[in-house]
Amino acid sequence: MLSIPDTPHEDFLHRFSLLSFFCWEIWKTRCDFVFKGINPDPRLVINRANDFYREFWEATTCSSRLSGSRTSPSSPPVGRDRWLPPHANAIKVNFDGAWSPGTSHGGIGVIARDDCGTWRGGIASPLYCNSALVAEAAAALCAVSFANTRGFSKVLFESDCKIIVDCILGNHGNYSWTILPILDEICNLSQHFDEVRWKWVPRSANHAAHMSATIGLRAMELQSWVIRPPLSLVGVLNSDGLPCPPVAVYVLN
Repeated sequence: MLSIPDTPHEDFLHRFSLLSFFCWEIWKTRCDFVFKGINPDPRLVINRANDFYREFWEATTCSSRLSGSRTSPSSPPVGRDRWLPPHANAIKVNFDGAWSPGTSHGGIGVIARDDCGTWRGGIASPLYCNSALVAEAAAALCAVSFANTRGFSKVLFESDCKIIVDCILGNHGNYSWTILPILDEICNLSQHFDEVRWKWVPRSANHAAHMSATIGLRAMELQSWVIRPPLSLVGVLNSDGLPCPPVAVYVLN
């Protein structure tokens, strides 16, 4: 793949990136099989590698566009395909849930930003759950609790899980009974806001929360970022084209 003659530089970079993500996912799957006894699923390996590859190039493309250079031929997402700030004096809280199939391990991520795109806090936490739907519901409940704790009054909650948003809005599906207690608690807590809205967005507009949920999946305990986001999220936040607090980097001589 990497030695095909007369390959344009950009195509080589895309090929190299895709191959790298595939190798990384294969290695992680092998480790899960050897040390945890989790049977490998080639489809999951392919899907995860492709997802991380696309997220990497979308973030790279947006960052390059902001700096005036061009490293990828694809166009950055626009309109509802990317994160947009809420209306004036409101806080937008993005959330996402993650679940490792065949296990009881999950993760949740919550990211809050105001109408200027300024960081207003975030959370990543591990979670014990038995399905992706439960993980998404737990992430929604965590988002509401987080917004209440921070004293937000006008809040727009966004998720890339349409089932959860529909359930919260009252459009219950056939499997919503498994998360009814969580939905009831979400509705009760939502009454404390002066204004609250729920909205479904595509994954490309929920990158920060998705990456935060991935951090939660790997974490051993709750991680809360009040003033500054972790270094691993800075690139994703900057790719939205909005301000992000700088992260201090210390170099030991």
